[in-house]
Amino acid sequence: MADLPNGLENKYEKLPKNMYPQVKQQVQERIDTFRKVIDEHTTAHEKNLEEIKKHLNEAETDLKFLNEG
Repeated sequence: MADLPNGLENKYEKLPKNMYPQVKQQVQERIDTFRKVIDEHTTAHEKNLEEIKKHLNEAETDLKFLNEG
């Protein structure tokens, strides 16, 4: 978390209560965006790992063949 000025414990502690609904919505949108990005990166990472695992399997099969030859 970013350092806060003047000893504040939370960046919203001086926010007027009537602004809470709008700011809560904005914070929820940030959370949703971060979760979406994490999900997208996780999916892409898993897809890349599948390809690497295929290459590993092929290399292991090649080595097995060479060891048995």
